[in-house]
Amino acid sequence: ARVQLRTRPSSVFQREGVWESPDGATLISWVQQFFRLSPEKVYYSRNSDSLFEAEPTEWFEGEWRDTVVLRDCVGVPAYYFRARPGESYGFDIFDRSGHVVARSRFNSSAYFPKQLLFTDAEGDPLAVAESPTVMRPSSMGRTWRQEDDDLVGAVTIWEVMFYGVTHSSSPLVQAQHRWVIAAVVQTCALIDTAGSGAGTSGAVSACAWLLASLVPLAFAAALVEACRRNHALVYPAAKAEEGGNPFFRSVYGSVLVPRPRGAAGS
Repeated sequence: ARVQLRTRPSSVFQREGVWESPDGATLISWVQQFFRLSPEKVYYSRNSDSLFEAEPTEWFEGEWRDTVVLRDCVGVPAYYFRARPGESYGFDIFDRSGHVVARSRFNSSAYFPKQLLFTDAEGDPLAVAESPTVMRPSSMGRTWRQEDDDLVGAVTIWEVMFYGVTHSSSPLVQAQHRWVIAAVVQTCALIDTAGSGAGTSGAVSACAWLLASLVPLAFAAALVEACRRNHALVYPAAKAEEGGNPFFRSVYGSVLVPRPRGAAGS
């Protein structure tokens, strides 16, 4: 079985993409939105149904760090994976109990140096991934579209190939748990994008958050100004008559003009 991790045009507001079968059927859609409270999260769904989310526990300057937690549709941690220091794309994948269920190793084959191999804890193979497609004989053709390569700022394209059922005891060998491996590969794609500077970088994300924080301030200022104008319409400021002294004002608002000295009745 194969899954192709394709990309969509990114913007200042979000990154997005899909997981597709080789015949082009959409399996899962994902989005990373920078105007949320947690812009580092990646949300996975099918149609309008939420499936799971990936949340790095450390997010700094637009880069993935340390551990990524995979939460189910109700927010309960199901799996998590942690990068091994000093290894490119080297991850240990754990279940919620903390048991290692799989590992990934990059450049594990001299014949296919760009492939990412997934094995169980005992070293039995589970899946293999490569960007933009898993290497195969040329007679079978290419599996990615040229327009995907032309997307400016797009997330790196990967393909995952799962091996058939083996004697492995890892739950990830089962079809209903293969999404975990695909989520790890999708993280690698986002790492590629952050490292190359393509797409929406951490600096752009920070600018987006700055703009988002200015919107409420601008709204509050506009509201205060509207209230001030309404008050001025309902309670207009009284103006002194010409030639009158504003200090000689009666309680009714008219200006009392003092009589000159020597006038009658003075």
